[in-house]
Amino acid sequence: MRRYFVFSLALLAVLALSCSKKTVPAKNVNAAIVYPDKNGNTTATPAPGTPAAPGTTTPAAPVTNERILVILDKGGRLAASQSSLPPYVAANTKQLPQSTPLTAEQRNNLLARQKTLLPLALYVPDAYAGKSPRGQFYKYKSKFWYWKKADGFYYLDEIYYK
Repeated sequence: MRRYFVFSLALLAVLALSCSKKTVPAKNVNAAIVYPDKNGNTTATPAPGTPAAPGTTTPAAPVTNERILVILDKGGRLAASQSSLPPYVAANTKQLPQSTPLTAEQRNNLLARQKTLLPLALYVPDAYAGKSPRGQFYKYKSKFWYWKKADGFYYLDEIYYK
């Protein structure tokens, strides 16, 4: 009887090890195949992928050399002058916003709620902006919302300091 128990236990262990799930890594569709040429240089050729449907075009990712600029700093002062602005900012905007600092109460609210002072106005290229039913927006540091106004600049949402 003991012999049958040891034999069945060994058979169960062999079956468990032989029937265990084997994992196979997924194929990387976007991988590049590298072939060396006669001189020893390597050239990469893209791996074959699924072709696009006929009559459709895939939009290219937005490429821009424009940067996000702080226009009104933490104290509400102008951080840039009209003459020091890059050409792409000057072309998109007519004039700089009026320098309106936060009141002492608004500043205290912002510090108490967010533990930091934020720039009040930004210039954001259209490639970085998002759209919603409320208008165009930009999320500063993936946390603070700025909304585009008629002058072309993005202003800190008032919920942060009112």
